[in-house]
Amino acid sequence: MHTEKGTLLKEQNGRCAWCDLYFVKRDEDLLEVDHIIPQALGGSNELSNKRVYHRHCHDEKTARDLSEIREQKAAGIKHS
Repeated sequence: MHTEKGTLLKEQNGRCAWCDLYFVKRDEDLLEVDHIIPQALGGSNELSNKRVYHRHCHDEKTARDLSEIREQKAAGIKHS
């Protein structure tokens, strides 16, 4: 059975989309799937708009995304 995460890992050649380091089979390497373009900014839920990240890289990306979402809301930009 193919999983979304497995498909993405193969497409990414086993590398994190944020830091470009290889994922290592260890308990410390927690992998999370996230949208490249957040849905709040108009991104789709399609596989083509998703990537796998280390948990700590995902945290950094989320902080950046939330900042951009706040800026766009403050500017009155709406996404459907």
